[in-house]
Amino acid sequence: MKKIVFILFLFLTSGKMIYSQNINIGTRLGGFITGWENTGSFMTLQSRSTRMWSYNIYGRQEILDNLYLGMDLGYSRSTAELNVIEPERNIARGNGPTLGLWSIGPTIRKDFPLSNGKLGFHTSLSIPLNYTSFRNYEYSGSEFRTVVRVGDNQPITDIYVYGEDRIQRRFSVFVRPEVGVFYNVNARGRISFDLLWGINSGGPLVTRDFNEIIYEGETLNNNLHKFNGQYFAFTIGYEYKLFK
Repeated sequence: MKKIVFILFLFLTSGKMIYSQNINIGTRLGGFITGWENTGSFMTLQSRSTRMWSYNIYGRQEILDNLYLGMDLGYSRSTAELNVIEPERNIARGNGPTLGLWSIGPTIRKDFPLSNGKLGFHTSLSIPLNYTSFRNYEYSGSEFRTVVRVGDNQPITDIYVYGEDRIQRRFSVFVRPEVGVFYNVNARGRISFDLLWGINSGGPLVTRDFNEIIYEGETLNNNLHKFNGQYFAFTIGYEYKLFK
């Protein structure tokens, strides 16, 4: 983490010496939407992403009028829940570990200010290198013994799962187009509202392979859940002009 921040600092300071133009830094915070692909013969058991938020910091340098090059460092996290989906039995959602995605990469942005100079919109494109933070896990059968029904608060005792969580791609490259609107609060600061689309350029990042599920006395096999990491994000941010 310290090395990444140091690289970002070097980029900003070297850019100032080479180009002697505008240097901006900023931060953004928001949520995102992502999901799992659940396949197999037992759709009562599903993986879902919940409690999703993202955060990033960035630096950009103006190389032409309203055209910026920069570097972006981000972190997105979600909870990879394993759920029993049975509305008629009012079973509560299950539990799951945290799935994190660190990213760093170059970005290019174009601003389109409106005539009043305060408002405008921008588009950008990033190609981040991602690191998936997630631990492999073995399911030994009784993960749902501590999950209770909503209606009667009784534990679930008739489902057993056997299988594994596995990281398939610790490192990945995404393509991330963005669009947003901004408001210049003064000569140096601006706030922005952005929409981001993270597109996975390869295969799934994480899989859950259940080789055996025992449910109400019946044994089911070959159920696979896949997480490819693609997302839609919505953020609010603040940007400050360091050098001019």
